[in-house]
Parts: sequence; structure tokens; C-alpha cells
Amino acid sequence: MAQAAVIAKVSSLTGEAYARDSAGNLRRLKAGDVIREGEVVVSGNGAQVVLALADGRSMVIAERQAVTLDAEVAAQDKPDASDSAVARSGGGFDQLAGVIADGGDLDALLDAEAPAAGEAASGNEGHSFVEFLRVVESVDGQQYGFATERNAPEDTFQGGLLPEDPPGIEVSNVTVSEGQTAIFTLTLSNPSANPTTVTLNLGNTAVDTDTDATLGSDLSNDLYVTFDNGATWTPVVGGQVQVPANTTTFYVSVQTTADEPTQVYEGPETFTLTATTVTNSATGV
Repeated sequence: MAQAAVIAKVSSLTGEAYARDSAGNLRRLKAGDVIREGEVVVSGNGAQVVLALADGRSMVIAERQAVTLDAEVAAQDKPDASDSAVARSGGGFDQLAGVIADGGDLDALLDAEAPAAGEAASGNEGHSFVEFLRVVESVDGQQYGFATERNAPEDTFQGGLLPEDPPGIEVSNVTVSEGQTAIFTLTLSNPSANPTTVTLNLGNTAVDTDTDATLGSDLSNDLYVTFDNGATWTPVVGGQVQVPANTTTFYVSVQTTADEPTQVYEGPETFTLTATTVTNSATGV
């Protein structure tokens, strides 16, 4: 699959920042990294990212922001008015406008135009100046009343929507160095018209082949959550979050701790983030 075009480059970076692609994958940025069209640059606490855009300009992204780099923001060739203009055949439109202004018969005009338009349009039927792509009609729930005898009380039927399926959840894996912030991507299986309650727990793996990180020592016990692509992070209180209606992807972060004052290599250490809904539980490592 062809990669999206490069539209920016990281000139300088203070703190931690990440680039997220359309699939939700995160990669940590460093000076000299390229940003491709459609990627979202997410800056952490105290971070500042300076981007050199493809059109020669510079863009500064302050801390705790999420900026989407697309063609309208950073590409060399930007859309102009002609990209959104509606092209029409002047002759057909003027003919229609003339009939309306003179009080003429539109049905007669349409009947006269239909055969010629069918021959010239190579399969498109109808006249030359209006083409219906589709007609959408929505019908709300109906209420019906029935009675079998005079003055009898009405039996009613109230239409309504079927109950929605509660969403399940998935949690991504993440790898960071000690002292960095681990950011997990959490994805609901389907959008919900109502807020979804998700319970979050930090823990360790059940296998004996790895080294468990010590909660409260190797990493913080405090979790933070964002529902706006990192623009704002709020503490997780009581181990639960309310995912807003129609939101399917959000992020949870936890700060890891570097050995101080002397850093000691201890090998890989693992911890888990488990998320639970009424449908299922999922764990990221």
C-alpha cells in the first residue's frame, strides 16, 4: 500500500510527542522525523513541537495539543475555490430559468428534453440539466389506533427503536523506556448513543517468564484519560471513566519512573492495563 505524502518534518522537539496514523497507531517523534498527510501530532505535558511544513512555513504545537496535518494545513498545493465549485451547463440552466420566468409549462420542457438527453448521455436517462442521484426519505415511529365498536377505547401501538448492543472494548500494547509516559489506545467495538462506563485497573502479567514492574515504584498508580486526542487529560477517579456517547477511541496514560539518582539497567519490566465494560474485559501490556 502506498504511503501518504510527506507534508511536514520535525525541526525541533522539547518533551514527548507522538504521531498517530489513521489506524490509531502511535509512534514517538524525534527531531528529523517526517509527518505524513492525515497523521495527528499529539504533544504531551510540557512539550513543544516545531514543524517545517512542505510550503516553507513553520508550525509550533504547544503542550497537550492534537493537530491533524492535512492538505489544507500543510501541503504545497492547497485547494482553491474551483475545487468546491459546482459546474453546470449554462444552456440547460438558462432554458429552465427562462421557462420559470415566463410562466411556461415545465412538464412540456422536460418531455421535450428527455429523448435527446437519453441519446447524448450514454446511459444517463432524463433531461440535460438536472440529475437526481438519490432520494432519501426518513420515517419516524408511528402511533396507530384501532377500535372495533363505537365509543370503544382505542388500542394503541407505539413504534420505537430496538435496544442497542452494549459495546465491547480492546486495549493496545505499548512499550516505553523508564521515565516515559505509557499511552494505551482503548477502542470500543461500536458507538453508543449513551455514555459507556469503563473500569480501569493496573496490574501485572500472570506468566512467570517476565519481570513484573512494581506499581507505585516503577510506575505511578495514577491514570489519566483523554477523549479529545490528547488536547486535555483528566485524572481517572475511582478507577472508572465515562466514555462520551458516539465515542469509540480514547487514550489512557500512566507515568513510568526512572531509577534515581543512578539509573540501573534491570531488564524489561512489564505491567498491564485492564479495561472492563458490561460486555467484556481486555488487557494491554
